[in-house]
Amino acid sequence: MRIAINTRFLLKNRLEGIGTYTFELSKRLVKIFPEHEWLFFFDRNFDKKYVFSDNVKPVIISPPARHPLLWYWWFEKSIPKALKQNKADVFFSPDSYLSLHTDVPQVLAVHDLAFEFYPETIPFLVNKYYRYYIPQFCEKAQKIIAVSERTKKDIIKQYCIPNEKIAVIPNGVSSIFQPSEENIKTEIKNLYSRRQPYFLYVYAIHPRKNVISMFQVFEKFKKGQPALHTNL
Repeated sequence: MRIAINTRFLLKNRLEGIGTYTFELSKRLVKIFPEHEWLFFFDRNFDKKYVFSDNVKPVIISPPARHPLLWYWWFEKSIPKALKQNKADVFFSPDSYLSLHTDVPQVLAVHDLAFEFYPETIPFLVNKYYRYYIPQFCEKAQKIIAVSERTKKDIIKQYCIPNEKIAVIPNGVSSIFQPSEENIKTEIKNLYSRRQPYFLYVYAIHPRKNVISMFQVFEKFKKGQPALHTNL
């Protein structure tokens, strides 16, 4: 079987959230299923380290898709052509986008519907694109992967997608994350938090990430820890 994956977010030194999701998932898929041929669809020159094994064929598809108008062209014009030329049997898109103009079966990963609930945090044209196309993408997909039960419920409620069409597959944890030894924990506290307990925030600084609530929770946490310094 020939399985195509949208790998446009595999950018050298700039993976960010969806890029990391794409990286970790595609790296494992090609190794777990070596009997299949994998087509990686990039929208620009790529780092060879993302061609994980001999059963991966990288394909560069123009134009670089980083604007709503270019998203449309890439997914609705370029992707159908590439799927046909490469005789793909299925197309997996890990970033909530797919093509409405192909008969190739498609699997769609949806991370959240933040644009529906916090439209004010997203640029106008981007939000218009999301709200117009994401419902159609969910309808078009043969299968949807939701990263949480909350996202699955949102998709069902917002777009009336059948429950059985959506599989919940939570994000995994990279092997680089391991429990630390006590001496390492102490060293980190000494270095960054004046030997006090701390919260670690690893997301983007963006209103939709609910940063204010995190500070409110941390404030409550501090009140329950009388030994903490008031200036922490």
